[in-house]
Amino acid sequence: MTGLASLISYPALLAVGLPPVSANVSNTVALVFSSIGSVGGSRPELVGQRARARQLGLVAVAGGLAGGLLLLETPSGAFALVVPWMIGLASLTVLIPRSPARRAPSESNRPTWKLGVGVLLIAVYGGYFGAAAGVLLLGLLLVATGESLPRANAMRNLLIGLANATLRWCSWRSGQSVGRP
Repeated sequence: MTGLASLISYPALLAVGLPPVSANVSNTVALVFSSIGSVGGSRPELVGQRARARQLGLVAVAGGLAGGLLLLETPSGAFALVVPWMIGLASLTVLIPRSPARRAPSESNRPTWKLGVGVLLIAVYGGYFGAAAGVLLLGLLLVATGESLPRANAMRNLLIGLANATLRWCSWRSGQSVGRP
């Protein structure tokens, strides 16, 4: 589902009465554990992507940290107001035209600065509100690296897992799982 499941589970958590930030953090904690299994199952597809994983992994952690701190330090009311806009904008990215011609995968597997900036922005988004971040990142990796769907998805699993784990760590370190009132 590459992150689309959160667009169902997040509203479901709201429907049972959880406050928006609590629902988001609960949703993200669940994603951390599913990422561990996804990355483990994706090991064959990650072969040969070590340099890219190292560099983009650090970027994903930095973005997840920034998004997580933003989530935990801003008022809960702001989160509730901005989330529908984030979902709408993320959904619109599906409409971005993509070239039918596929690029050849990068021989060096070293990310470009543009890919790094894209991963950083998506990781901040994912650290703040995880729903649909996987879709955004998968699309970016497919377009920017030219890798096959299984290899791009394996990298997505790793990077989103790191960003989500960073949010969980921020929540744990701060002693709270909700934003400021």
